[in-house]
Amino acid sequence: MKKSSAAYAASTAATAAAAAARPTAAGAQSSSRCRIQQQQQQQQQQQQQQQKQQQHNVSSGAAAGSDGPATNSVSKRLHPQQQSRGREDTASSSSSSSSSSSSSSSSSSSSGASGASAAAAAAAAAAVEALQEELQQAVLERDFYYTKLRRIEILCTIPGKTSLHVKDIQDILYAKDHPQDNTEATHNNI
Repeated sequence: MKKSSAAYAASTAATAAAAAARPTAAGAQSSSRCRIQQQQQQQQQQQQQQQKQQQHNVSSGAAAGSDGPATNSVSKRLHPQQQSRGREDTASSSSSSSSSSSSSSSSSSSSGASGASAAAAAAAAAAVEALQEELQQAVLERDFYYTKLRRIEILCTIPGKTSLHVKDIQDILYAKDHPQDNTEATHNNI
């Protein structure tokens, strides 16, 4: 009987300890909610400052060039808060309220960022167009030199010709216009 009374006493003590711990957990949960609300307010203030900075960058014409460092400094400031928020979001109600407030603040920041994104899209379109023109020039140059090599190859494959005329090869190499791929003209010159 001593074992059962000891087990009963231990379970009673555990129940009493759990009951004593419950008010503390509720108090910790309410203080956690206060901290989360404070962090949400700080986040909203930082997002508003970021929007003002983006609007200033767009209006001053520096959105394309100086947007990178400003974004980096904001992300450095937000990083510690994101870590601490991950530790404190234990209650499901607090996590759902934080996600709803962040989604509403992100929708308000999208209107300020639309000017910057339009400028970035225009810059990207101009860069793509420049690259396409560069590619087209490279293709023309490749074709030009390929044609020269082809004409030299034709000179080398003429039957009965053991020595090549240096002048013919120089004419092909130093021609500034696109040589016509006219094999008959090549055969007639030799």
